[in-house]
Amino acid sequence: MSEALFANLPRFDRLNGGANAAAASLRKVAAPDPAPAEPVEEAEPDGDALAREALNRQLQALEATLGSLTETIEQTRAEAETQTMETIVAMAETLFPALSKDFLAEEIARHLPELLPKTAATVEIRAESALAESLREIIARSERLSAICTVHEDEAPGGDRVSVSWGAGGLDFDFAGLLESCLGQLRSRNPVTEG
Repeated sequence: MSEALFANLPRFDRLNGGANAAAASLRKVAAPDPAPAEPVEEAEPDGDALAREALNRQLQALEATLGSLTETIEQTRAEAETQTMETIVAMAETLFPALSKDFLAEEIARHLPELLPKTAATVEIRAESALAESLREIIARSERLSAICTVHEDEAPGGDRVSVSWGAGGLDFDFAGLLESCLGQLRSRNPVTEG
């Protein structure tokens, strides 16, 4: 009965080599030969991973486009500001002299009664010939001004200048200087327009 119980167990006494044979026998029983390895297939990325990858590429492209767009917008804004300032300066250089020829005499005559002292008995006005003629016509329409004002032509350079004198005082209207001062301020805000 004891032999039947131990029949399936390895025997160490019958093997050649004693202890070494027993160890070899145990190795065979404990560690069977490994089966040949099957080739490992690489896992294909699933649909979600591909979609995330495509979305990341699109987001990076969008960020690059937005960065470029911001730069382009800033450049366009700066160019538009420069062009606008240049246009304003050009318009002022053209329109102010033209408007002054058409309306300067009227504006001076309109404000002259407020500017002259009430005690002024005689007022002498000097202006370039075209402006002097316009002033004569407008002053002739005012009873008070026509009684005390005389207009003389002044051929001195700077035709947009009008001098008013009443003996004890006077004032000068220098529209060419005013225009140049205004244009200088516009140009100083946008140095690109100079030169």
